[in-house]
Amino acid sequence: MEDKQAIQKTSLGNAIEQYRDRLLAVISCRASERLKRLMPVEDILQEAFIEAYKRLDYLNDRSEVSLLVKLRNIVMQTIVDKERYYGAGKRDSNKEVYDNIDDSQTDILNRLADSITSPSKKIMRKERAIIIRQIIDELQPQDKDIIIMRHFEQMGYNDCAAILDISVDAVKMRYYRALKRLTGLVEQFSEFKP
Repeated sequence: MEDKQAIQKTSLGNAIEQYRDRLLAVISCRASERLKRLMPVEDILQEAFIEAYKRLDYLNDRSEVSLLVKLRNIVMQTIVDKERYYGAGKRDSNKEVYDNIDDSQTDILNRLADSITSPSKKIMRKERAIIIRQIIDELQPQDKDIIIMRHFEQMGYNDCAAILDISVDAVKMRYYRALKRLTGLVEQFSEFKP
């Protein structure tokens, strides 16, 4: 029994190490600034690892949900638990998600800004990233959520479908519509006009 638990713990450790950067991105985007001041993102991930070890049966079940999605669910629950423990108060995802993007996420914002602007634009990358942040804040919560999962958490369509409990085709359509709305908002800014 002890040998089996040691093997499972090692496998879980390898899985968390494999998805470490992606799980840290989830924490960076989803945890409140207050929580991140009280508890570094690495510590939150460590707490999630402890919780994941307690939930090996959940991680080992034969459902079609990927291990990454299961680990993300545990990370999200750990964030909620820590927010409650530290009394972070009621969270408003419309206000917090993009305020919480740290420097490690700036590159993703820059790539997103580049992907929706023409090459002829001479706006500095940092300025575009700030504008994109403001624009994303104007999106509806479900549009914002799919953009976050696809671009910041780097989730594939199948994983997004499992998280949102909708079909892959529905995820693709929601993502397409969210990008279309985002592009429409971007085009309203003079900085992005030819």
